[in-house]
Amino acid sequence: MDKKINIGVIGLGAMGGSFALNLINKQFNVYGIDPDKSKTEYLKKYKVKIVNSLNQLFIKCDFLITSLPSVSSYNQLLKSILSFSKFDKQKIIIDMNTISIKEKKILKIKSTT
Repeated sequence: MDKKINIGVIGLGAMGGSFALNLINKQFNVYGIDPDKSKTEYLKKYKVKIVNSLNQLFIKCDFLITSLPSVSSYNQLLKSILSFSKFDKQKIIIDMNTISIKEKKILKIKSTT
């Protein structure tokens, strides 16, 4: 029997929650994190495994999907991942954030300076 792929979803709002539910329906193991407990409690009913930290998500998952609403939340996420990962493990991070291209370019400039 093939090992199920573990996918982490960061941000369980309208988009991230939908990603999580669709992945559960396709038989993936889905882990999620969101500061809004009403979203995490709702998705627990559908077998989304809720974790308490990005570090846990990073360790448990083969792939990560980000679904964040703002540049500041995305910037904070990237800093957090870099602070604990130290590039010890490589992960594929799929960026599904609702951030404009212009804002992403500004974020890229800030991160390289």
